[in-house]
Amino acid sequence: MSMVTLIVRCSLPVLLLFASDTSDAGDLPDEYRCDFRDGAFDNDTLAPLSPGTSRLMHPGNTGLEMRLPAGRMLPAVCISPVFRVRGDFEITASFDIRNQRSPQEGYGCGPTIYLATHSQTEISAMLGRLSRPGKKQVYSTSISTTVDSKRQQQVRLMDASGQRGKLRLVRVGAELRFQVADGDAGTFRQLRETEFTADDIQLVRFAAQQSDAATPVDVVWHDIVIRAEELLARPETLAAGERRHRPTYAPASKPERLPLWWSLASGLALVLLVSAVVWYRRTR
Repeated sequence: MSMVTLIVRCSLPVLLLFASDTSDAGDLPDEYRCDFRDGAFDNDTLAPLSPGTSRLMHPGNTGLEMRLPAGRMLPAVCISPVFRVRGDFEITASFDIRNQRSPQEGYGCGPTIYLATHSQTEISAMLGRLSRPGKKQVYSTSISTTVDSKRQQQVRLMDASGQRGKLRLVRVGAELRFQVADGDAGTFRQLRETEFTADDIQLVRFAAQQSDAATPVDVVWHDIVIRAEELLARPETLAAGERRHRPTYAPASKPERLPLWWSLASGLALVLLVSAVVWYRRTR
């Protein structure tokens, strides 16, 4: 059964628990909100990123459940809005982790928010509430960039407790702030502030992340709010026939490998050269 037959479009705007919070990013005139409770989902603006994963998403009275069973390794089940984010922004999502288990291996499992750009360094950021091997519970913050064709990550982990809370990413200029709120608290605390980029955000991904095939993951997203200076290509603003933004997630590009025929030719040339040198020395 497709996801469209399971869900209904959410009503906008909706009242959220953190609507009264003061934004660190100042005045942000453009806003998108969706409350997943009561089985609501915005089919026009939100889309699954991975084919075939809609069956692992279950709208319900408490929110949008993403359930990854044990027995098969799926790195993440995720959704993304079909618009881009420009300028300063504040992205917030509330979550609940059900039947929390620590993985046996891998980076960690749980709810994450991931941002990606198409900048020259392919800079991206992630904030997550993860269960890690060894029964470690953490908030994870990371910045990834490509330098000299190599992917580099700056990761910081902070202790966490509880299975319910909110994640928030705030950009002011080219600086990015990682913030969290525990439980139903309306007060956010800052974990980290670091240099990021002022480029447009091409992908905002809300995901339930898996760590190994043996450990199931069960995350419920209650609601999301994206406030920004500008949300580009929102579906309701597009003219008839105008192309929609389609967010995609793919690993950073890697250096091109030499064709197989070139590698074989180079190896053959080296063998011939060595043989010629040996023959020459023997005939002297």
